[in-house]
Amino acid sequence: MDDFAPRIPGYEILGELGRGGMGIVYKAKDLRNDRLVAVKLILSGRGADLIELARFRIEAEAVGSLEHPNIVQSHDIGVHLGYPFFVLEYAEGGSLAGRIRSQPMPCDWTADVCLKIALAMQHAHERGIIHRDLKPANVLLMSDDVPKVTDFGLAKFTMGYDPQMMTIAIPMDFTRLTPARTKDSKSAKETADDDLTTTFEDDVVLTEWKKKIGTPNLEDERRLQGQRTLNS
Repeated sequence: MDDFAPRIPGYEILGELGRGGMGIVYKAKDLRNDRLVAVKLILSGRGADLIELARFRIEAEAVGSLEHPNIVQSHDIGVHLGYPFFVLEYAEGGSLAGRIRSQPMPCDWTADVCLKIALAMQHAHERGIIHRDLKPANVLLMSDDVPKVTDFGLAKFTMGYDPQMMTIAIPMDFTRLTPARTKDSKSAKETADDDLTTTFEDDVVLTEWKKKIGTPNLEDERRLQGQRTLNS
């Protein structure tokens, strides 16, 4: 990604909140609604590869299909000048990891936070979404210490993706980014379809990831070779 934050219409970037292996999050002001928000972008920006785009879309769709007081809420999703982004509610209290690292917490407080996180995960599981990366660093705290589970980039949809569950629409320019950067036509079709299935994640994302780290799986290779034969 460029060294500067892109200017996204309707939002004033105020500073960086944090970054991980693939994403970067900015504190921003929502100019239309006069509120603080968190704007998340792919770290590599317009140069994002298939894995990064797929994980970003998975996270956007997972968060957009969940509505629970202890799961971070999505306000907006889009693409600006080739930069995919989504806008989340802003958590003033930082991460749970930072809180428990800085000081020991009372037993009652800890039990209450754990209960709320468990209820949030129950809500996600009932809707067929498994987080798969739940840890203190991926739990944010509001100003009143209400926990919010975040970072669904590794989530798995166990019952398929149902667009009727979405609380916010995924724009077409967002969903077109991944197939536009995928050479294999069958993979591109799976990526572009509304039904984001485990077939997409396992056969495309996992295979590409194994190639990236240099440990290709022979079964994955045979599956991709069969796809190439069908497409030729």
